[in-house]
Amino acid sequence: MFRLPLLFIATGILSFLAFHVLSLFSLGSWVGEPPRNPEGWFRIHLIVLDWGTMIAMGAVYQLLDVVLQRKLHSHKLGYLHYACFLIGSSILLIGFLRLEVSWIAAGATMTWLGICLFAWNIGQTMLLAAKWNAITVSTACAVVYLVLTGLFVILLWNAATLLGAGHFLLGSGTLFNGIVIGLMMAALVTYEAHMRDIRKHRHKGSPGSGIRWSIFCTRGLIVYVVMLLGIWFVKPDLFEDETLLILTGWIYLYGWVAMTILGYLSKIVPFLWWTHKYGPLAGKMKVPVMNDLIQDGNVKVGMAGMCGGLLLILLGIGFKVMLLVWGGGCLLSVCSILYMGLIARVFTR
Repeated sequence: MFRLPLLFIATGILSFLAFHVLSLFSLGSWVGEPPRNPEGWFRIHLIVLDWGTMIAMGAVYQLLDVVLQRKLHSHKLGYLHYACFLIGSSILLIGFLRLEVSWIAAGATMTWLGICLFAWNIGQTMLLAAKWNAITVSTACAVVYLVLTGLFVILLWNAATLLGAGHFLLGSGTLFNGIVIGLMMAALVTYEAHMRDIRKHRHKGSPGSGIRWSIFCTRGLIVYVVMLLGIWFVKPDLFEDETLLILTGWIYLYGWVAMTILGYLSKIVPFLWWTHKYGPLAGKMKVPVMNDLIQDGNVKVGMAGMCGGLLLILLGIGFKVMLLVWGGGCLLSVCSILYMGLIARVFTR
């Protein structure tokens, strides 16, 4: 079971490094621009599909093996899923660079096929195990959303048309924004309370710097959503401003989603490697503990550096100071590359 999650995680790490190396070559200048252009589409899909989604799928394969204590429904299907997803996302990225609609369509279709294979494999595994709890239900929902996201390659235009017509006829845009923000805030507050409850029943004194930073980022997102709710009350027209949309996208995608994944990687990768390399030897001879595989102090510095770079980017975008955007983009990329090197170094221990 080790090889399949490792394949996804290793590919995700390489994609993450490629994303930040490319950002350094452009001095991070692209991050302050609207993403609705070929370069923006390429970079966003590189980090969302080839890094975030790759890492998430690898983690799910490993997680279910631990939680369900049951073998995956089909390892061959897992490898086929990996091939379809990787080839499809690669064609999609090339299509964005070449501005070839046929390449984009073919790549998106093949990527979605890979997602469907993943959903089937995970779904069969969970149905056969018949073990339902908060983790398995959440995983099932995440897989369904992933399939639906791929399907919206097909449905997005029609959905946009129908929603746009409804908004024009009913004039419910402002109220709708408020409802969405309120629901998002309620969900985040509940999630943060759940995390605090988990920590209350912890076995160890500290979950590690990566997990702590993930919690901090969740709280930061809650603060931002509260600010959005305040903006909605005072000046709802600001939601039409492109700068606010870019800020929200960066805060959500990198400030929360990416930072959460990065924080958990400091636990997932050592666990995966320790289980493979040292698990069979535990109790028979002296082996290192998982904390020996990665230095927590370095994790803390890396996460802090990435948050600092992101904060500079946000200030630069908000105040339209490109020097801050460039400096923050470079700092974010350098810290991200060093941090991912720290994660990858676990495999040498």
